[in-house]
Amino acid sequence: MTTPHESAAAAVPGFIEKAPLERYVRPSRPSLVGMSRAELGAALGEIGVPPGQRKMRAQQLWHWLYVRGATGFDIMTSVSKELRAALARSFTLDRPEVVAEQVSVDGTRKWLLRLPGETNERPHEVECVYIPETGRGTLCVSSQVGCTLACTFCHTGTQRLVRNLTASEIVGQVLVARDRLGDWPGHAPPAGAIVPHDGGRFVTNIVMMGALLEEVECLSSETAMRVIETKIKRVDLLETNRKALTTGQNFIDNQVRVGAVSQPDGFAY
Repeated sequence: MTTPHESAAAAVPGFIEKAPLERYVRPSRPSLVGMSRAELGAALGEIGVPPGQRKMRAQQLWHWLYVRGATGFDIMTSVSKELRAALARSFTLDRPEVVAEQVSVDGTRKWLLRLPGETNERPHEVECVYIPETGRGTLCVSSQVGCTLACTFCHTGTQRLVRNLTASEIVGQVLVARDRLGDWPGHAPPAGAIVPHDGGRFVTNIVMMGALLEEVECLSSETAMRVIETKIKRVDLLETNRKALTTGQNFIDNQVRVGAVSQPDGFAY
């Protein structure tokens, strides 16, 4: 039933409804990608791993996921075959699928990614962009399908907000970028790729694109910072400090207005 407020808003020329169209529904076999050590321990408990073994087993999974970049349970040679089989029956290591890739002459790479684990008739797709510079590589990751805002200078702002991405879907974008860049131990970047050559990681800085909508319907850059710090920095995907974590353009808090550029800790995007 349409409320009087909704009817009045819809009558405004150019009005775009920004209430979320969907809520995320966890698949029957969720991906372990994006889980913290505590969440990995809980997942192990779900498949019957004894409490006394969970901390050690969670650390093994952590290493394979975030240090080695494993894409399948079968390559986790330090994990028993029985546990690998049990994990495969209940979980996946799915990450977003690369639908398209564009590479610019300056080394910038843009990926169109299809989100995993969805049962929709048309799976959702988001964009992720890698911008290499001397001494650092910046990765811009999506935080939503659609957008909560209606900025006139941005095409995404003309779209409905479908839903916020989960922390797992955000972290999955980082893993995909590292896959495509060869940013794992023993791997090499694609031929001709422009990446930092200081001996460190190719992804050194992360920018969140979009605006996270909290349950209380309050836009907050601090919400995004918590997602990044707990789900990216603390899973060893970013060897740096908070100065390399920022929230991009359209986050709103008491100091940042719609359309302004947020520049925490001297980092600009």
